[in-house]
Amino acid sequence: MGQEHEPLASRMDGGWKQIVEDLFVYHYRLADRHRQPIASLAVLVDDQPGFRPDHYETRFAGTRLRFEFEVVKLIDVCRTTDLASDPSPFAVVCLVQWRKLQARGDLERLYAGKSDLMRELVRRQFPGETTRVLLRFLDYILRLPRELEQRLCEKIAAMEDSAVEYITSWEQMGIEKGIEKGIERGAARVLLEQLTQKFGNVSKEIQDRVSEADSETVLRWAKRFLDAECVEDVFDGDDQPE
Repeated sequence: MGQEHEPLASRMDGGWKQIVEDLFVYHYRLADRHRQPIASLAVLVDDQPGFRPDHYETRFAGTRLRFEFEVVKLIDVCRTTDLASDPSPFAVVCLVQWRKLQARGDLERLYAGKSDLMRELVRRQFPGETTRVLLRFLDYILRLPRELEQRLCEKIAAMEDSAVEYITSWEQMGIEKGIEKGIERGAARVLLEQLTQKFGNVSKEIQDRVSEADSETVLRWAKRFLDAECVEDVFDGDDQPE
């Protein structure tokens, strides 16, 4: 069975060159690890209709490599697909990005979009872990000032009993303490969960180190995790935890 991976790309100009190179790296690492066909799909979330990078190419000393992949534009999906009727979690991911594009930086429109999507999460009643992942993504993409976050929390809490568990998860993620800190803690928590699932319980020293690291460091470790054969491989090149 082939495997698919779907990086979300919104950076423009020089940034996309790094993205397509990363996509190639993910592809050959997955192919090497699983020894089976790999389907690479880039989902672009920008609002530029003509921006459709579909390959990575490099040449050196007579050697040429060209890696081509499928491209899907969020603006095409949202204009041609009834995402509100699609029951998959990925449809919610698309809706979140679409509402951000529609808001174009307007805080009231962002607030309205986030409110609508919170209601949608309550309505869909995904399993607990799926809901938590979608909440993290929603908070990461639709960032609001503290006052609007508080107003939204109160609005959702007043909806119905079924919303209580969602608000509880939301508050536990630390959103009320600031979006940026919440993002860093969320990324660290995901990495720790991955380490535990792959290698078993990790030491308190490693838990503390990951929890206290900044988002850039956590991202670097997360990339190493893909090929890691042991916990130490994740931190290779950094000072090892005691």
